[in-house]
Parts: sequence; C-alpha cells; structure tokens
Amino acid sequence: MPIFHPSEIDIHLPCDDNLWTAESVKEWYQMLHTPSPYAVGPRRLNSLSMRRALAALDDPGPSGMRLHFNPFSHMILIHTILRNIFASGFEDIYSDETPRLGGAGGPSGAVGTSNATTHLLEAAAVTESKNMSNQYALHNWLQMWRTNPDAILLEKAGFMETPIFCAAAPFYWLAHYALQAAREGSLDLAPSPTENEAQERCKLINSWMERVKAYLRKGVQLPSRIQDLMSAGMELEVDNVPLLSGSLSALLSLH
Repeated sequence: MPIFHPSEIDIHLPCDDNLWTAESVKEWYQMLHTPSPYAVGPRRLNSLSMRRALAALDDPGPSGMRLHFNPFSHMILIHTILRNIFASGFEDIYSDETPRLGGAGGPSGAVGTSNATTHLLEAAAVTESKNMSNQYALHNWLQMWRTNPDAILLEKAGFMETPIFCAAAPFYWLAHYALQAAREGSLDLAPSPTENEAQERCKLINSWMERVKAYLRKGVQLPSRIQDLMSAGMELEVDNVPLLSGSLSALLSLH
C-alpha cells in the first residue's frame, strides 16, 4: 500500500497546450492573457488543482460539469480513475478493519465466523459504493471530454493522429470494461494469491487493451460489453482496413 493517501497530496494539473507550445515570451504572454475555456491570466497558468478536479468528477449531479480540463489533464484524470478502480480490491483486503480468523488476537469459532460474515456483507456494500463512485467519475470524465474544444479537434483528426500525452480514449475504454467485468464477477480486483494468477490477469487486461486499440485505429464502433469486444472478428487486426476519424464517437450511443 502507498505511504501517502491521494487525499493528503494536492497538485495542479498541467496548463493547456497553447502555453506549452508558445514560441516566444511575447507569444506566451499574449496567449496567457487571451480568454480561453481554461480561464485567463494566472488562473490559466496554474490550471485546476487535482483535488478540485477529482471532486468535480465524483459529483453525481450537473454541478460537476462546469469545469474544462485540457486533453493532457484528461489523460492524467483517466489514469487516476483507473487507479481507483484497480486499487479498490487492495484497499479492502488490507484495511485495518478486516477481521482475521484464528491467530493471535483473532476471533475464533462461531464468533469469528459471524464477524467474518458481517464483514463480507459490509465489504460488499463498500465495494458497490466504490463502483458507483467510479462510474460517476467515468461518466463525468466522458461528458467533459466530449464538450472540450481541444478534444473535439483531436476527435476529428482521429486516434492515429492524436499525441500520445492526449490519447486518453483507450484508457477510458479500459476503465469502462474493467468496471463492467468487476460488477459481473469476471474480473477479480483483489490481490492475486500466486504469481501465475497475477500474470494471467495481466495478460487478460493487456488483451482487452490491444483489442480496444485495434478498434480505435480502424475507427470501428466499440461494443458496450466486454464479451462482444473479445468475440469480434480478427479483421480488426488487418492493417489495410481504412482509418476513420472520431475515436470516441462510438460513445454517443452509450450515454
């Protein structure tokens, strides 16, 4: 487990790409004081704090939709959502409140079994709450991406033309499928008991990612269900399939 909890650290997200690519001090200064979706002046330079951004993503209501994140910030935030999804099982099992049957100081017999059953029910409720929170965050992330002017331009250019630090689409889909698989019980987020099982899980998730990228490279609409993703025909991996633009255009039918 990490030494520091994410809530203990606050950093600012990166400023938008126009400030990074300015070719002179004068151009940078003019750009800084030009109104943009990311504010103007020092507020544009400092960008949003990570805590404020995550709070906006966690908001289940419309108030969380008022902020604009640049594509680089979207990339950071989708990785944070992925971290929260895949770390949830580790956080549950290593919680100090987790009962331990037998051993020094641990409950035993019927009392231990009763406590363990109660804990499992409580853990299931906590897991469901975390899944809902991650689903809200993922939904809000997508809505903000779809209304961001720079992201819209990236969509029109197509996935293959998107800079690597802005190529957030595969990670969105990985989060989407991971949440779905965890809810359906086909993906166990708890720590793997053996190295072999950990390797198999890693191969499974890598196979999802490779198939997602194949869809995006060809501009083919991604299915909403993970089962359909993995059962698609191998024609997606043929290099001469024409490329289409709009790597997240398929999401319009899902939300």
